[in-house]
Amino acid sequence: MKKALLFLLLSCLIFTASEAQTCGSINLALGRPVTGPASYSYESASLLVDGNTNWHFWPTQRDSDQTATIQLAAPTTICRVVVKWDQYHYGNFKIQVTNTDPSGGGTVTWTDVAVVSSNNSPAVDSNVAINDLSIPNSYGANQWVRFYMIGPLLNNMPEEVEVYGLTGNQLPTVSLTAPTYNAQFAEGNTITLAATAADADGSVHKVEFYQGDTWLGEDSTAPYTLTWSNVATGNYQLYAVAYDNLGATTETGYTNIVVNPGSGWSLKGNAGIRPDSQFLGTIDNSPLIFRTGNTERARIDSTGTLLINTTSLQGADSTTRLAVKGSILAKNLRITQLNWADYVFGDDYKLMPLRKVGKYIDENKHLPGIPTTATITHEGLDVGKGQTMLLQKIEELTLYLLEQDKKLERQQKEINSFKKKLAQKKSN
Repeated sequence: MKKALLFLLLSCLIFTASEAQTCGSINLALGRPVTGPASYSYESASLLVDGNTNWHFWPTQRDSDQTATIQLAAPTTICRVVVKWDQYHYGNFKIQVTNTDPSGGGTVTWTDVAVVSSNNSPAVDSNVAINDLSIPNSYGANQWVRFYMIGPLLNNMPEEVEVYGLTGNQLPTVSLTAPTYNAQFAEGNTITLAATAADADGSVHKVEFYQGDTWLGEDSTAPYTLTWSNVATGNYQLYAVAYDNLGATTETGYTNIVVNPGSGWSLKGNAGIRPDSQFLGTIDNSPLIFRTGNTERARIDSTGTLLINTTSLQGADSTTRLAVKGSILAKNLRITQLNWADYVFGDDYKLMPLRKVGKYIDENKHLPGIPTTATITHEGLDVGKGQTMLLQKIEELTLYLLEQDKKLERQQKEINSFKKKLAQKKSN
């Protein structure tokens, strides 16, 4: 009982800590690296983060937009920015953020988190004009902050830029990337759900996937995906929930999808155009699938091939029109064959001498013209060709027997002649 109460208490503490996010009081820009053009070395951009309002930053060009970029110690969700000016020398500006290193040489996308386009009367304290800005926490964690002064700069003198971030556990971010909103699926299809998730001050523990109030499953490793199989007809509302390592959660909005039994197939075909040609089948390249117990048993694919208890045509060629996984029971099986083995009895057919047949068998361990066990195992056996090969060997065997019969007949005649001569000799 005590262990259960302790677990409940710890769970409550973790949940409370995960939700407790406040805007911190530490200036994260103070003393951090900063870049920006200046007229003189003693008026460089570093003066914006030195904590001293006695010196100001004076850009090199005052007739166009100018910037100063501050690198924070780590990616941070910014909640407040304070800009301080010389009392009478303030101007319009933007605060921008990115989590891509601007010095890396690649393309950098800056996001506006605050825009002050009519900076006419900021608050003044001790001869310092102050813009104190609250920043929404919807921009995620970023490591670079850009102070963007909007030109023309009419004797503007910024003295300090202060940056403050959220403290406590930050909520994870999550987005459902698949399926897309209002996507259409055919009944029985497999639907893949996918989400991206991140946590600025920790790690993502798992992402759960839901259909309405029904839990579909979860994934604890990125990329976060789930396979939803044999989905029945209906309209569904899907969403994902991300958990961070402290138990804080964030969920996505709903994504609607439609599963329709009429998607991709028709009970009427083109009956509306030609009443004499109704059909049951697909009207696109989707397969026609037959199921029992909501499990696929057979399908006809876009080439007209019938596949029973399988969806694979591995090992088949382009002429294959039937694939069966299992045994076939038939009362009769008729195979048409263009090259039957009667050619063995042709006058120009050269029958291999039996001694050569024996030598071939000794060396190869199979009859000439008959595939090996390895070949049949790997490639299978064409039944029609197999019957032709067997008939060829039977007809060759018949020819061998006829040759042996002729030899035996000649030998018998010779024996009879010898016996007759021997009898005559004895009688004399």
